[in-house]
Amino acid sequence: MIVVPNPLQAPQIADAVGVGERVFLIMAEPESESVVHEMLHHLLVPGLRAAEASIDRAYVLWKPVRDDMIRIGYAWDDSVESWRRVFEENLVRAATIWVGLQSEPGAGTDGSGRRRGSQKARAMAREQAGFGFLYVPVLLDMLLASWRGMENTDTFICDCLNACMVLCQE
Repeated sequence: MIVVPNPLQAPQIADAVGVGERVFLIMAEPESESVVHEMLHHLLVPGLRAAEASIDRAYVLWKPVRDDMIRIGYAWDDSVESWRRVFEENLVRAATIWVGLQSEPGAGTDGSGRRRGSQKARAMAREQAGFGFLYVPVLLDMLLASWRGMENTDTFICDCLNACMVLCQE
C-alpha cells in the first residue's frame, strides 16, 4: 500500500488504484478510516466478482436506493453495473465500521457475548442509511454475526444479499 498525498483533491474524496500487488491510495488528507475504506474496496474485489451473478439477481434491491445513489453520484443510471457499484459501496461502508470496531481498545465481547462498542457501530451504520446507504445496517449485522474470513467472501456476500432481501420485504 502506497499513500499518495494529493493536496489538490477534495478532502472527502479518496481513490485507490491497484497495480499488480501494489495499491496506491490517493487522497488529500490520509485518515485511517479513509485508508481502511479504500483498502477494503481492493480486498473485497475477488469476492464481489465471484458473487457477481448473485448480486445481479438481487437487482430488486436497487429500487429503494436508486434516487439517492444517482443524486450523490454513486450510480449513474439503472444498469446492473450501477447496482453492483452501489452494493459494493454499502458493503465497504459496513466493513469499514466493522474494522473500526475490531480495532477499538478493549475490542472483544462483554459478559453477555455482545461485542463491545457495537451500539456505537450500529449508530454509525444507521447514519450511513440516513445518507441513502440503506443496506449498511444489515450488512454490519451480518459482519458482526457471521464473517468467517476472506476465503469465504463470495458465500458471505450471498448471505448478505438474502438478509437485504428480507429487509426490503418488511
